[in-house]
Amino acid sequence: MNRNSLSLPLPDLGLALLIVVLWGSNNIFMKHITDVVPPLFAGGFRFALQALCLLPFLRCTREELPKLLLLGALTGPIYFFFLYTGFAAAGQISDVIVFFFMWVPIATLLAIPLVGERPTLAGWFGLGLSVLGILVLGASPNILSSPLGVTLVSCAAVVWGLSAVLARKLGGVRALPLQAWSALLAAPPMLLVSHFAEPGAVDVAVGWLLPLIGLSLFSALFSGAGGNGLMFLLLSRHPVDKVTPYLLLTLPYTVAAGVIFMGDTLTTRMIAGMLITMAGLVAVTLQGRFRRRPPAAPAGA
Repeated sequence: MNRNSLSLPLPDLGLALLIVVLWGSNNIFMKHITDVVPPLFAGGFRFALQALCLLPFLRCTREELPKLLLLGALTGPIYFFFLYTGFAAAGQISDVIVFFFMWVPIATLLAIPLVGERPTLAGWFGLGLSVLGILVLGASPNILSSPLGVTLVSCAAVVWGLSAVLARKLGGVRALPLQAWSALLAAPPMLLVSHFAEPGAVDVAVGWLLPLIGLSLFSALFSGAGGNGLMFLLLSRHPVDKVTPYLLLTLPYTVAAGVIFMGDTLTTRMIAGMLITMAGLVAVTLQGRFRRRPPAAPAGA
C-alpha cells in the first residue's frame, strides 16, 4: 500500500471507527459512573472485574514480565487514578476531555530523549497549534471552573503519552496480557486507598450495583481490552500516521455525546479551541514521521 495515502482498507477503517465509538462511549460512561460512585472505588471495581475476566491472559514469558509490570503500573493504577479523579472533579466532560488528547504531542516530545525520534517541521507546527488551542480553551469560563479536573486529566495525558513511547521503545508487549496485568496491579491499591479516603463508597456502590456492573464491564472489556486490542491490531498492519488520525475522532464524538446525553454546554471559544487543538494533533500525527524508523508498535493480541 502507498505509504503516502491516508486511507485505510475499508474493513480496517471500520475497525478504527469502532474504536472511536468504544472509546468515546466509555468516556461518557466513566463520567457518569464517577458522578455517582466515588472515583477511586469506581476504578478499583472496574479493574477487579477486568482482572477476573482476563485471568487466563496473565500467563507470560520471563522476558515479557518486566515490561508488563512497568507498562501495567503506568497504564493501570497511575493513569486511571488521574483519569477517574479528573472526570469526577470536572463539571462536565467537555471541560476536560480535550486535555487528554494532548498525549499525542506529549508523546512526540518524550520520544526525542527516550527513543531518539525528532519531529519534522510539520510536527513542530502541529505542536504549536495544539498549545494555541489549549490557550484558547484555557480562557473559557467553563474550563476555568474545573482547574482540578483539567490538571488531573492533563496528568493522565502525560502518563498515557509516556506509556505509548515506552511501549514503542520496549516492543513485544501483547495487548491482552498488558490489560490483564494493568488490572491486577490497579485494583488492590485503588480499592485500598478508597477504603480510607472515600468512606461510604461501598454503600453507594451497593445502592447502584447493576448499573455499576454493566458500565464497568463495558469499560473493562469493550473499551479496554477490545478497543485497545483493536488499536494494537491496526498498528501491527499500518503505520502509526495512518491509524491515529481516525482515533482523534474520539474527541468530537465524546464532546457531542456529552452535549446530547449529559446536557453539557459548549461556548464558541471552546469549539474554536477544540478545533485548533484537533488540527494540531492531526498535524503532529500526519507529519512525514520521524527521521529514523520508529520501533515496531506493540503486537495485537
